Amino acid sequence: MKRTILSFAALLLCTASSMLGQDFWDDSKKHWADGPLTLDDFDQRTIDSTEAEQSCLAWNVDLNRSIAKDGNFRFDVVKSEAVMDRLLSWYSSNLDPSWALRYNQASFDRVEVIRRRMQNDFNANPTYTSQVYDYYKRLFQNELEKFEQESKKGTDTLAIIRMEEQNRKELESYEEAPVRTPDFQKPRWGLGGWVGYGGDYYFAPVAAGITMTNAFEYGFTLECGQMTYELGMMMGGCGRLKKDNFFYDDRKDYEWEKGRRCSGGSAWLAGGYRLVDGPYLAVRPTIGLGAGFLDQSDGNVSSEMAGFRLMAGAVFSYKYKRRFDTVDLGYRESCVNFRLFGSRTDFRGLGETYSITFGVNLSLTEWVDLNWL
Repeated sequence: MKRTILSFAALLLCTASSMLGQDFWDDSKKHWADGPLTLDDFDQRTIDSTEAEQSCLAWNVDLNRSIAKDGNFRFDVVKSEAVMDRLLSWYSSNLDPSWALRYNQASFDRVEVIRRRMQNDFNANPTYTSQVYDYYKRLFQNELEKFEQESKKGTDTLAIIRMEEQNRKELESYEEAPVRTPDFQKPRWGLGGWVGYGGDYYFAPVAAGITMTNAFEYGFTLECGQMTYELGMMMGGCGRLKKDNFFYDDRKDYEWEKGRRCSGGSAWLAGGYRLVDGPYLAVRPTIGLGAGFLDQSDGNVSSEMAGFRLMAGAVFSYKYKRRFDTVDLGYRESCVNFRLFGSRTDFRGLGETYSITFGVNLSLTEWVDLNWL
């Protein structure tokens, strides 16, 4: 009775360890590429000759993700590798050791043959790795169970020889297929942000006292199909005033005088359309509205000019990296953007002023397939 219980436990252990996806300790692994199996890779056990299982190869196929490149495009590929576990693999003392080894080697070679087929399907269909995996997970089990039955659990030597020859031919004729760049449709919704340099070059009447604002700019974008909505802000310095009595703040009885430093910036909400959206370049005509402001302080009193701003122009983007996650189906673009706008600001106290607004920034935008979630 005790021997029967131990044999049944060994059978369960073998079945569990031979499932695709089982994790092994790294120091107990032997990779198929390491070379042929030896008897040292197996534990010899005393098993009742009447028991169904007389041998166990604890095998697995490790799956690892790596990044493939095609120009500026990056995407995930799955790499597979056949391994066995020395700690969990065994054969019965009732079997001839040489044939027990050949039987398990033929089984392990069969795992490698099917793994290579799976790898080629991974390479050809990088967007459908889950479906490929599910198909081959069943195929591994079916093929090995078939060989187990044909060889009468490793006791039919002719069946083992036939499998050895079949494996040899398939392994010798194998060629790994090149990794195909996946075809995909960019998800509809995306969220991103940018940081960089921005500037305002003013015309009259502001140009009489201030020519230009050099600023730090940042913002956020919401993508919906070809439409883009953005919220941005720009803040920086304007240098020193070039003219006395440039502006009088009647609310604070404050005179903007020559030589004093001032600052400025703007905030806006805009909408754009991706008129051009290629693998490397994108052009997005954009219109928006917001506020522009100029500020000066002498340490005791501060004064600000502000006004409603209308703007129209375009954003030109160079996509230096595009990243597609073939598992989660997420998509990301990293860009260098050039912004060029014509702006009209109605400053209180000075009136209507036109300016050229520009910027250079780095952006990161991530699209998500909400239907997949």
